[in-house]
Amino acid sequence: MKRSGLSVHYRSKDLFEIMRLTFFISCLTISGLFAADVGYAQSKKITIDFENVELETIIKEIKNQSEFNFFYQADLLEDLPKIDLSVNKVPIKEVLEDITPDHLTYEVVDKTIIIKEKAISKEINIKQERNISGTVVDANNETVPGVTVQVSGTTTGTITDMNGKYELSIPEQGSELIFSSIGYESQTVNIGARSIIDIVLIENIAELEEIIVTGYGTQKKVNLTGSVTTVGSKEIEARPITSAATALQGTTTGVFINQNSGQAGRDNVTIRIRGISTLNNSNPLVLVDGVEAPLNNINPTDIESMTVLKDAASSAIYGSRAANGVVLITTKRGSKDQKPTFSYDSYIASTSATFLPSMVNDARTYADLRNEAETNFGRDPKYDAANLALWDQYGDEMSTDWGAELFRTAPMQQHNLGVTGGGNNTNYRISIGLLDQEGIHVNSDFKRINSRINLDTKVNDKFSFGTSLSLARGDRNGPGDELDGGGIAIGLPNKPATKVIGGVERFTVQNPEISQNDGFGNPYANAFRQNTNVVNNDILANAYLAFEPIEGLTFKLTTAANYQGQNFSNFQKSIDQYDFRTGELITAGFNYYGVRQKNENRSESLQTTLWLTATYEKTFGDHEIKVLAGLNEEEAKYSQLGAFRTGYLSNSVQVLNAGLSEGQTNFGSATEWGLRSYFGRANYNFQGKYLLEANVRYDGSSRFANDKWGFFPAFSAGWILSQETFLQNVGGLDFLKIRASWGQLGNNATQTRSGGLNNFLYSRQLNLAQNYSFGGTIAPGVTQTSLGNADLSWETSTMTNIGINATFLNNLDVEFDYFVKETDNILFDIPVSALSGFNSLISNAAIMEAKGWELALSYNGTIGDLTYSIGGNVTNVTNKIIELNPNLPTGEVDRIIIGGGVGSNMILEEGTPINSYYGLEHIGVFQNAAELAEVDHSGLSSDVGDLRFKDQNGDGVINADDRVVTGKQDPSFLYGGNINLGYKGFDLAVIVQGQADFEGYTTLEFGDPFFNGANVTSRWLGRWTPENPSTTIPRIFNSNGPSNFYHNDWYIFDRSYFRIKNVQIGYNIPNSIASKAGLSNARVFLNGTNLFTKTDDPYGDPERLAAKDRGLSFPMLKVYSAGVSLKF
Repeated sequence: MKRSGLSVHYRSKDLFEIMRLTFFISCLTISGLFAADVGYAQSKKITIDFENVELETIIKEIKNQSEFNFFYQADLLEDLPKIDLSVNKVPIKEVLEDITPDHLTYEVVDKTIIIKEKAISKEINIKQERNISGTVVDANNETVPGVTVQVSGTTTGTITDMNGKYELSIPEQGSELIFSSIGYESQTVNIGARSIIDIVLIENIAELEEIIVTGYGTQKKVNLTGSVTTVGSKEIEARPITSAATALQGTTTGVFINQNSGQAGRDNVTIRIRGISTLNNSNPLVLVDGVEAPLNNINPTDIESMTVLKDAASSAIYGSRAANGVVLITTKRGSKDQKPTFSYDSYIASTSATFLPSMVNDARTYADLRNEAETNFGRDPKYDAANLALWDQYGDEMSTDWGAELFRTAPMQQHNLGVTGGGNNTNYRISIGLLDQEGIHVNSDFKRINSRINLDTKVNDKFSFGTSLSLARGDRNGPGDELDGGGIAIGLPNKPATKVIGGVERFTVQNPEISQNDGFGNPYANAFRQNTNVVNNDILANAYLAFEPIEGLTFKLTTAANYQGQNFSNFQKSIDQYDFRTGELITAGFNYYGVRQKNENRSESLQTTLWLTATYEKTFGDHEIKVLAGLNEEEAKYSQLGAFRTGYLSNSVQVLNAGLSEGQTNFGSATEWGLRSYFGRANYNFQGKYLLEANVRYDGSSRFANDKWGFFPAFSAGWILSQETFLQNVGGLDFLKIRASWGQLGNNATQTRSGGLNNFLYSRQLNLAQNYSFGGTIAPGVTQTSLGNADLSWETSTMTNIGINATFLNNLDVEFDYFVKETDNILFDIPVSALSGFNSLISNAAIMEAKGWELALSYNGTIGDLTYSIGGNVTNVTNKIIELNPNLPTGEVDRIIIGGGVGSNMILEEGTPINSYYGLEHIGVFQNAAELAEVDHSGLSSDVGDLRFKDQNGDGVINADDRVVTGKQDPSFLYGGNINLGYKGFDLAVIVQGQADFEGYTTLEFGDPFFNGANVTSRWLGRWTPENPSTTIPRIFNSNGPSNFYHNDWYIFDRSYFRIKNVQIGYNIPNSIASKAGLSNARVFLNGTNLFTKTDDPYGDPERLAAKDRGLSFPMLKVYSAGVSLKF
């Protein structure tokens, strides 16, 4: 056939024998529905001029000039005659009609063209024994159309229909069925006596050429040259999580995730990518649909994927924002020509503390220990015989387990409703979510509502437009004391000296005659005498306009805004207190501060971003290029104001204006920063096996004065060795790629040694409220509070990464990376001469190094009706300080004891990791006077039964000079694993994770006995006494003694842990049943989170915030939940 502008001619050659096997796959849209795109094939025009080429060559050229992918069985195109083809701007559909041989046909599904055999009408004269039928579904119980079903050893076969169903007659010699489809693992099944055979196919991710979101674009995973990890929506939706970041925990290499707190509405997740390599802010850049935003208020069910950019090659496009890595969040969107699909996901849950420290809750035991702590050091006992008699008499009422009273089993529920769809030119997704969580601590709760709209429109062949709008409101209530987790540090260690409550609102207190009024009173009452309310209102919006003037060239303009507003209020109530023993009123209207009072603080931040990109893609022959250029401008403003009043007449009226104006105070502050950037990237792909990439970014920051601009390049390369002829026939090797990258990233996060971020450290800081005495009266004045440094410039991180990706036996995937990261010119507050009038000056001074390796393994397969996948990952990362103060005289030790003096337990020192503990090293407990005489401990007033310390410098005296590094806060090893099983509609998913080689430090209320009138942990029951000469636990003391005169490693404990993070059992209700209820898919599940933890940490959950050394932060949650996922 000839058409104007089109010429095609087949050279003569016998066609191969017609086969009945066919083959099918389509690109899975976000909602999992299929959508046709024949219109694109009719409108998209191409130009081709080839002579004497294979049909496959023409297919490849069509793919290069369009957005189409092709799927076909390789042997369908074997032995075809070669073709002459000459077309000029002819629609793809016409080209396909003319080049497709008579015995084949094609089908357009979305952006995929499937080539398959035509149905053959002639009968096959084979003796038939019986009919076999069944349904083919994927791991999510979605039906799979177009699967080839072949009787092994014969030409008999068929394909599944659009509902995944098949039926065929089995010849007499048929004993096995082979199920195959591109993108899935093939399965061979024994027929036996069965007449119905249902199959679950497992995806072959490598074959699907997974698309990965990268900086300002996407790439095929196979073509990546950087270190990138992705978690998809299936993994995120597989467990009930309140913070999206926890979906990365245990599932990704190189990423440290610590939830820090189980307080309702206060997850406070810490993210570290490949450890810490700066003394400043180590948080990664988090982008939601390209816009910087916090993870806490993103509804996890709105997320399509989370991509972590770990090395310089993958993250350099973000320049100074990416020194600590990048987390890219992509939200779900609709698809073209997709009918509206509704989804409803819900779960209800029961939550409780994972575990709490064991306290001495028996009243008489507590009293005896308290007396012993006094008499051990020659003092009179705290409680005399008369007191102890009362302790015995009222011991049952006083022996209160405050952990059991303050913490409870609390309900939680989440509901999410979404609708996804699209027409010929416009697609959309709309969702709304509600989280309702009662806190496990009494008098606490949290509610969050999320809504999101994502809209994309193709205006015409040249222009497209899209927008996203997300709204989130969180409302958190709690007891108010946020010191180390509120009721944890202050309430939980309270001594057992009163019962909880005596009737409604009758809070009891300790009897003065018994307890002598030390301690914290009634911690249960304290939890109700104050209310803290925190309301967050977040708005995240962006819009883009894309223009494609010519094929392959796209301009895209995006503008975005991230608004965060917070209202904080704390009200201190007055309560009546009663003697638990007599019932008498002890205090009417008791208030810890003496009078009712309120603090109210309101803050808001607005960050606006605008970026313009130009992208050009072109394929010619074996060459494929992609070039990106762009500019970016960001501006952020933050402000807050607060007020304080006292003298409220009632607990009920808590508005600010109800307090007295006398003594009221207020404050306010504001700051801002800006960033302007130019960036570019170039990708080159030769023959699909040689890969090159170059990135560059040029950033200008308002945080610097004289040296505002920083230049940050990165280069990477990859080689797909499995495409080489010398590896084509290597048995068991399906894919092998090596890659390497080098690059530099910047950091402009200027902050003081105390950790406060400051946007104007280049300038002298002034205090405008420094009053002074003038002529005998107080006059307003101004004073300088810092030197400022106009020469401040960028921190620069230089990163090198070498990686390998491999697939063996079509089922075993291996990924390995080795990396080194050195950061110099670290912005750090270094000491200066006292003659300047100041103690320190922020400077580009320090140097740090982080290095390590990552390994990830995964294997999947089938055994009959059982499908399974097993995965594991491990990361090793260490860091050390190379230099702190370049101005230090030769011979002096380059170190800074954080806080100074002997009262600090942290140090920064050359050659040691950041966040290192510092103190004496104990070597046991003194058992006799002879041991005591070996080394002079007199400066500590030590005696038999106290801790024995090592003389590090050999001078025979134990003092501050013997302090050494005794541990570190950050783990050297991260690991995780997962198991997924599927069997006839049932599924099981297990995630485990852990951390190793790091320590914690606990002092004060939990570590030092009776500190501040507190109780003691059960650890002290094994203390040294003459009758029990312990070699591990010293004699007990009251708050301060020889064993804690200096910080020392007896207070340090191993925080390594192994945890069964999540277990989920689900069942996909058969479509035959779900469809009767109008559902296209229905699934029910049971889930457990933090079910088991193995650790030597004696003080609580090892996942708590490391810096909380006064006690423990809020415990993590153990969660049991049941839920449903419905589509209709």
